Amino acid sequence: MKIIRIKLENFQSYMESEVVLSTNKIFFISGVNRDTGSSNGCGKSALKEGILFALFGKTKVRGNDIVRRGQKKCGVGIDLYHGKAFVQIVRTKSGSTSELSVTVNGITMEGTLTEKQIQLEKLLGVTCDQFINYSVIDHVRFLDLSDFSSTDLRLTLQELIGLDQLQKVLEKMREYKNSLDRVMEKKQVRFFPSDKRLQVLNAYKAQFSTKMSELDLFLASAGKSYGSLTSEVCQCDNEVRNLDQAQTKVITQGACPLCNANLPVEKKLALLNEYQTRLTELATTKQTKQETAVKLKQEIDVKKVEQEKLRNDLLRCFTRITQLEECKKSQKCTDDVIGELKLYISAIDLIQQYITGALIELASQVEDQMNADLTRLSDFYCKINLQKVTAKGVTIPSCDLVVYRGDYEYSYNMLSSGEKTLVTLVFKLVLSSLKGFNDLLMIDEGLDRLDEVNRERVLTLLESSPYVQIFLISHREDLSHLKSASKLLVKKEQNISSVTTG
Repeated sequence: MKIIRIKLENFQSYMESEVVLSTNKIFFISGVNRDTGSSNGCGKSALKEGILFALFGKTKVRGNDIVRRGQKKCGVGIDLYHGKAFVQIVRTKSGSTSELSVTVNGITMEGTLTEKQIQLEKLLGVTCDQFINYSVIDHVRFLDLSDFSSTDLRLTLQELIGLDQLQKVLEKMREYKNSLDRVMEKKQVRFFPSDKRLQVLNAYKAQFSTKMSELDLFLASAGKSYGSLTSEVCQCDNEVRNLDQAQTKVITQGACPLCNANLPVEKKLALLNEYQTRLTELATTKQTKQETAVKLKQEIDVKKVEQEKLRNDLLRCFTRITQLEECKKSQKCTDDVIGELKLYISAIDLIQQYITGALIELASQVEDQMNADLTRLSDFYCKINLQKVTAKGVTIPSCDLVVYRGDYEYSYNMLSSGEKTLVTLVFKLVLSSLKGFNDLLMIDEGLDRLDEVNRERVLTLLESSPYVQIFLISHREDLSHLKSASKLLVKKEQNISSVTTG
């Protein structure tokens, strides 16, 4: 990517300004604010933000603050070459409405704003976040590593070679593994049944069922017999009652119980003897039947107790079989969960080993390239430690940038302001080189902390870097030692900024 023209209309302090860039590699953006007599607030950074706005529709200035005061609409146009493609980009903003026009080799992109933005980023091979991470250094974006934590450094290195996506997969796998662990915690299976245990229980169930059927048949028959005996005893009682009535009538009235005719003495005595004989027979029959009924009732009671016990045994057997069958199903489910859990644990370990190995290799490359540049700029070198030892002697994963001067170790925050700038700048350049984003580099006052010697060394380093274009925003204007540099001068007068080539 190489920008050849920039045009700003009502963008921040600019009203209408256009500049055509030379073929030089490094552009110093300096300026003067004639309204205040200084170089601050003249619109140097606004030029950089205009490029970001045109390419990605995003700047560090939020909302309509990018529109010049008193105006309703702003716009930025950029012409650039990307490979063999000549790309013309025009982006405008009015209120909450943004519009984007992209022409590639004379052919205009079609689609919605989002669709055209996706096509543009695909064409340029970089997203907004990637461009800011690897191509922009300013006070808002990555000027100092002081607040760069171990996690930030690790994530930056992982993103550099695409491990961030793999890390996301790893985190999802860990979440799912944890859910499987929670499933296993809820399973309180103390033992798993064997097939032999189930066979024994099923055999008991069959025996209990057979005995229960036999008891049911016996109780049904015995109950019927007991009912018949009870009925026969009642019949005996009825006949005895009838005979007693007939006997009383014969004795008291001397009449026949059937026809009420008077009976002679001989007939009366014979009839009374007959009644008495029958009563004796009925008493004997009743006693026999009552004794039989009592014995049968006792046997029925015993069998009912046996039936109740057998029913309870059968219920316990059914319950136990059901429990064991459910336990067996749970065993299969648990076996499946355990198998899946083992698979995830193995996959997580494998991915983690790959990430760790890739980070070790990448950290070595970053160290080598950083130290190759730092030895040209300073008397110290850097090392990236991917683990550390705690106070208890436990080794844990980490990701820290450590500085060495001779045999002595320094933390990043122990460096001077200028040394921090050197480390940060070299670190950024190495990341950009490894990522392959060598088209544009924009540094907004990122070299002003350096002294003249290191500033000149860094500028020489940038001049030999693989970047296609480098924009340096600075209050200093010394370009005498650079062969591939030119100057862009930003002037602000009567609150209107414009940019020209120096």
